[in-house]
Amino acid sequence: MEIDPKDLAKKNSVKLKIETGIKTLGQVKTGSVKSFDVGLSINGTLKPFDPKSKKVDPELSAKLGSGYGTLTGLQIFEKLKEVEQIEKYCGKFTFLKGDVKWKNAFVNVWYKGGLVKLTDGKIATDDYALNFAGQTNINTKAVAMDLDMLLAEKHNKPIREGIAKNVEKGIKAAKLEKYVKTEKVADSAMKSLTNKDGQVYLQYKVTGTLAKPDVKLVAPKLPSIGDLVKDAAGDIKDVVQEKAEKKVEKVVDKQADKAKSKAAKKLKKLF
Repeated sequence: MEIDPKDLAKKNSVKLKIETGIKTLGQVKTGSVKSFDVGLSINGTLKPFDPKSKKVDPELSAKLGSGYGTLTGLQIFEKLKEVEQIEKYCGKFTFLKGDVKWKNAFVNVWYKGGLVKLTDGKIATDDYALNFAGQTNINTKAVAMDLDMLLAEKHNKPIREGIAKNVEKGIKAAKLEKYVKTEKVADSAMKSLTNKDGQVYLQYKVTGTLAKPDVKLVAPKLPSIGDLVKDAAGDIKDVVQEKAEKKVEKVVDKQADKAKSKAAKKLKKLF
């Protein structure tokens, strides 16, 4: 600890090194989470006073680590299950569990005057790896967060199955069953979701409040299933038209050959 009331600009800090565990007893009735059991390690610096006013106005800079943790009913993660853009594309992410369990998560935290800023956040579960950064106000509960989510490869199959169901509905609605194959369109749709390694990679922006977050997908930019079906139908139309044109060309060429043959026979008779 280094505190000097006469020289707070230079001597106004408390080193923090804390290892602790926090657990709810039962479920929380209000708020952004129902229950939690989290192990925490905190390494950082606390500045208790504002150097100018000399009043207590703590500023915290720290790295938070969590060797283990479980959260139940975290509203942001609940919203991730039913993002509108995703639901229309491949259905709800029902495989995401109500309990978020992790090992070895960490984030850099800065706090002052009710504002919490998070940077370089990382958390990994059996279902996904998540990077996050942003801020929240503990007084208003307002939140602004960017999330990058890389889903475990085991989820590719149910996601593709969800895409195929929506594609099939789109094909039937357009009455293109005879011309468009579900599997071909589903393969194309799946490529829009995956990175170069074949894993589903999604980027979200979170706004609103911690209790009522608004989660939007910002990347990738997904085409509508209807547009994918139309594109596939357009390709088939071009192929059909090309075949028809070639067929007409063959008929014309055949008729021209017959005409030439008749003309040649007539010329022979003249001589």
